[in-house]
Amino acid sequence: MTAVVQAPAALNVSIEWCPGPLSDVLTETDAAWPSRLRRIVRGRGLFLVNSIADAWGFSPDGTAASCSLSLTEGPTTMEPAAAPPLVSRETRLLLPADPSALKIARIQGRTLLTMLSWPGSQHAAIDVLYVLVNNAMKHALTPGEAAQGPDVWLRITAAGELLIDVTDPDPAFPDFDRAVAGELGRGLWGAKRLGASVTYFPANGQGKTVRATMRPGRVLA
Repeated sequence: MTAVVQAPAALNVSIEWCPGPLSDVLTETDAAWPSRLRRIVRGRGLFLVNSIADAWGFSPDGTAASCSLSLTEGPTTMEPAAAPPLVSRETRLLLPADPSALKIARIQGRTLLTMLSWPGSQHAAIDVLYVLVNNAMKHALTPGEAAQGPDVWLRITAAGELLIDVTDPDPAFPDFDRAVAGELGRGLWGAKRLGASVTYFPANGQGKTVRATMRPGRVLA
């Protein structure tokens, strides 16, 4: 569904105030305003208004100020948010935060993919899984802390795609685009060459999830 958004050409703002005694006590009207708005109006308010407004001024009796702000023209349509993939079956693989995680990922990953009956290249999928786990071990985990081991999910969508999700406790992924492009190493770039589309997003609660999406079919390396 596409939503159509109609926007006015300008925003007109009018503020009326009730002068109170020259003390630290706020009038009832003043107190009803958000604190940040009070700070702006009482501090450099007119300077800010003058810098951004097309026109501004006071009412004849001095009890109201108004200004007119032009609105930047934006798109007239709002694109719908992408729906999450519909998962038909999934399985989880918990790994320790030590070098044995890589071997376990290869061995158990192959077994789990067989159980999920994914019709794509399991050899390529296991190599991609290895890359994602290795990346998490090197850049996002503290060696020896079992509680921080990678959390792996293998999911098959209704469209037959394989989702390889590897979650770690570090929410940051600096230079992600350069890593996928192969400028910082061959790991994620190699996963891309194996047919995976690699993305990442915040994990529930904390950390991040690195996702490789693979479609069934012949891999063109």
